[in-house]
Amino acid sequence: MKVRFYGVRGSLPTPGPTTVRYGGNTPCVEVTVPESDELFIIDAGTGIRELGGRLASKRGKPINLFISHTHWDHIHGFPFFVPIYMPHHTVKVYGPTNDSLDLSLQDVLTKQMEYSVFPVRFGDLQASISYTAMKRGTTMMGGVEVTAHPLNHPVLTLGYSLAYNGCRVVYQSDHEPYYNLFSDEDPDANSFIDELNREIVEFARDADLLIADAMYTPEEYETHRGWGHSSTFHVLERAIEAGAKRLAVFHHDPIHSDDFLDRHLDVLHKEAETRNANVEIFIAAEGEEIDLGG
Repeated sequence: MKVRFYGVRGSLPTPGPTTVRYGGNTPCVEVTVPESDELFIIDAGTGIRELGGRLASKRGKPINLFISHTHWDHIHGFPFFVPIYMPHHTVKVYGPTNDSLDLSLQDVLTKQMEYSVFPVRFGDLQASISYTAMKRGTTMMGGVEVTAHPLNHPVLTLGYSLAYNGCRVVYQSDHEPYYNLFSDEDPDANSFIDELNREIVEFARDADLLIADAMYTPEEYETHRGWGHSSTFHVLERAIEAGAKRLAVFHHDPIHSDDFLDRHLDVLHKEAETRNANVEIFIAAEGEEIDLGG
């Protein structure tokens, strides 16, 4: 099993000289299982455009595209994903529905291609495309065990686990630790919140690779509480508690330059040393490929 990053940035694309090393495209991750007869992609941020170009000429293998949630930075590469325009491709899209707006997953993806804002009509897509709503649960796809689990973000957001032959990658983008919005003195509420946070840890239990939203420094998080994102220390603690082997710091803030992320990583490594953490930590970068074995 191999994991390749095509987009690692959060909120909006950030091209330019200060982001060239880690990349400026928004989230897209490919998980490759050579023995499987299907392809696996997580999220359709702008990074999916390059991946689509690589897949365009390939035939035969259905593409499974897992959308974590329908905020724009995770879907606005979809109209530029070349395989959806090609009749020899099958694209199976999975993800949450936007219940609060009474919109299906297909509704959200197609509305961003309305003719008033996008030059190609949705009816021009020639691939065989299906849409399946997911909330929580496990299913087998092409020999790969895929599990979806809800995360804490302003819209329904799913984390994903893909497991094959003893290897597992866990994707937890756009998640903020649960906390008590009201009184910290309510033991029942605190117990419930603790259980929700334990579920997130257990979802990442023994992951060979944990890809986690760590958009903020601990100091930045204090002024962004409630925005639906984690700090670096949050994800370090989660990785340690879960026993994850590798931690990929992901969903970089658009204002964070490459040099800032380098300093970010130094601080995180020092914190890991103080906690005697046995986990490999790195900043996710576009084009980087991780071989998990299996």
